[in-house]
Amino acid sequence: MSRTLIATILLAGLTVIATGPPPSAPARQDADKKPVVKEKPVVKGSSSTPRSLVTALTTRVSFAGEEDKGLTLKDVLDRLSKQHDLPYTINERAFAVAESRGGATEIVDAAPLPPMRATLGRVISRILERLPGVSPATFLVREDGIEVTTRAFAEAEVGLFRESRPRAKPGSGEPASAPMPVADEAGAQREGIYVPMVSVAVEREPLEDALRQMRLQANVNIVFDPGSREKARTEVTATLLNAPVDGAMQVLVEMVELDYVWLDNTFYITSREKAKTLRTTWPDRRGGATPRLPGVGAAAAGM
Repeated sequence: MSRTLIATILLAGLTVIATGPPPSAPARQDADKKPVVKEKPVVKGSSSTPRSLVTALTTRVSFAGEEDKGLTLKDVLDRLSKQHDLPYTINERAFAVAESRGGATEIVDAAPLPPMRATLGRVISRILERLPGVSPATFLVREDGIEVTTRAFAEAEVGLFRESRPRAKPGSGEPASAPMPVADEAGAQREGIYVPMVSVAVEREPLEDALRQMRLQANVNIVFDPGSREKARTEVTATLLNAPVDGAMQVLVEMVELDYVWLDNTFYITSREKAKTLRTTWPDRRGGATPRLPGVGAAAAGM
């Protein structure tokens, strides 16, 4: 073979090598490689949802009490938040308007906080009763935690006052109302009541479970007509945060084609037809919340 032919063959081989695809790493090596993902820092309570919050607030807990003098509201809430994974904020602006120190208020000063065995929401309400002021402290349930605020701010957002209806004329056949004198923020007397505030969060759960959440938060009785028990087991999905108890009740029973009659502190769940009949014979009395008097009041129309 001539030198010229050999040179031509070698040159062709080098050209193929130069223009061919670059060498690839072994497939096994690529398979063994895993992408590096930075983990996000875990924030206490950051996974809270309305459903988990309502569940936590309606769960019965044992509160050991507090005796350390000088303990502030923020100190106590910090401990509860850590123990029960309950995120919270304090609306300091609301307390400033009420001329209150808010989170800096010393609540274990004159007397210790006693031990309690109650739902977490009710424990918090009892603690908030220690804060002085015409507008009692309360809390609202937010998407990712609770907000401690004043009742005045909560009422402005939610609308908890119910005016009493005028008394029926004698012989009219209409039930008479029972007006209850209460004081508004300015101290003016009005006839009506402040209704309890509740939060409900259920997903494909029986109606009776949703109403149980309400009962654990408000001082009301809930009674089912025997004929409505089957519908009470109907599954519902609803998220109602900081809702007046009568509005929440109306929404929930409507979902299963039922109705209710409100007598004093009792909700009677029944059919729409029977509820309509009962409203013409039962007194028009609605209740379940403590009336507001100047300088006096429960911590919350709430838990």
